[in-house]
Amino acid sequence: MIVKDKTEVEFQAEWKKLGVPANETVLVAVSTGCDSMTLLSLLQGLPERMRPAVQVAYVDHQLREQSKEETDFITKYCQEKGLVLFKSVWEKELHPEKGVEESARKFRYRFFEKVMEETGIKYLLTAHHSNDQAETILMKAVRGGDLEQLAGIRASRTFFNGRLLRPLLHFSKETLREYAVRNQIMYFEDETNALDDVLRNRLRHHVMPLLERENRRFLTHVEELSLQLNDLLEYSGKRIDDDCLRLKVEGGYSLEKWRRQDESQKRLTLKRILKQTGDFSLKKQEQCVKILENDSKPQGSLALGDSHAFFRTYGIFGVRKTGRNRQDSEDKVLKLEPGKWYSLSEREKIGIFRRDKINLLPEDDVLEISSPKGLLLRHRRCGDVLKTRGGMQKIKKILIDKKIALDERKKLWLVVNDENQAIWIVGVKKSDLSRGCVNAKIQYIAVFRK
Repeated sequence: MIVKDKTEVEFQAEWKKLGVPANETVLVAVSTGCDSMTLLSLLQGLPERMRPAVQVAYVDHQLREQSKEETDFITKYCQEKGLVLFKSVWEKELHPEKGVEESARKFRYRFFEKVMEETGIKYLLTAHHSNDQAETILMKAVRGGDLEQLAGIRASRTFFNGRLLRPLLHFSKETLREYAVRNQIMYFEDETNALDDVLRNRLRHHVMPLLERENRRFLTHVEELSLQLNDLLEYSGKRIDDDCLRLKVEGGYSLEKWRRQDESQKRLTLKRILKQTGDFSLKKQEQCVKILENDSKPQGSLALGDSHAFFRTYGIFGVRKTGRNRQDSEDKVLKLEPGKWYSLSEREKIGIFRRDKINLLPEDDVLEISSPKGLLLRHRRCGDVLKTRGGMQKIKKILIDKKIALDERKKLWLVVNDENQAIWIVGVKKSDLSRGCVNAKIQYIAVFRK
């Protein structure tokens, strides 16, 4: 009777859960360390009915002297095993002075994406194990931030145009090392792992051993907690999405509806709305709450990064894209010539015409003027007023009274006379002093058309 290796049996069970079709091509990220070389061996040892077509992706980070030896080793290994190998080099001149670990990770995954794009491979496999999971969760707890980060590493998630799979997440580093020794799998030790220069290594060397001595099932418990938290987040996420959908109104989300929620719903829906930008922090969430709850200031905004901003405009709030190089500068001035149209936006235009020379549409907004001479078109400026029979009205107050959003105010155009006095806040309010004499032989009109 043949006694099957326990690790191989458990690996087959984990591989089956991931649902990769037999003979499907997979890309395996290999570093030549114990974990990835063991993963490579376990994949090649799967029964033929379950075995994928394995191809290998390897990056020479040039961070240590033995990297050339490792590159030669994996090249020869793949040749002997008949495996397709994709190699890349992270040149030394690209290494940053700080954050080398994170920069190296980004370089690797960009390379994996490139290979998947060029080959059409849908599955990327990495050798993360349960120790990596525990270390990652501890790191997130130490640094603080989003609760979702405490869910740790997922066994399967979307990546580029396919899936990123971690079939060893159920196994401890000790189990993998023992398997490698039993099966005489050759691998390289990364001497930088012995240093305490990064947080992960300090947790690995000093904190993890203490926790495992405290409870030998520590890694199992972390895995169980991670699975439970992932389930809870997935379920609650759907409910939060439904809550956000109920808040939707034209132009954003309803402030009134948001305020009617209980406190936990308020925080969770606001967080989901803010995370549309991918840039989230509890501090910014708190600042947004203050904007929403401040009744003395019905409008407000907060930059979120990546050219996005949170906004509140009276009863509506949300997140919108902001232009980095806004072109509608308040210094832009156009001289209005009779008989011509001037574009205000993609859907709006204005022009000065003789009354008897234009066919008006029902939706046209018209201002009668006594003379077309010296008329200019520009944006609002500080101190602008609209002259009416009732006296001078500050344009700022007019816009506040009409509850026009701050962002919209910046886009408004004014028609001003040769004395630089506003006679029309286009689309908003007109001066009643510019109307021409009823008996005048020549009558001009300004036409605003959408």
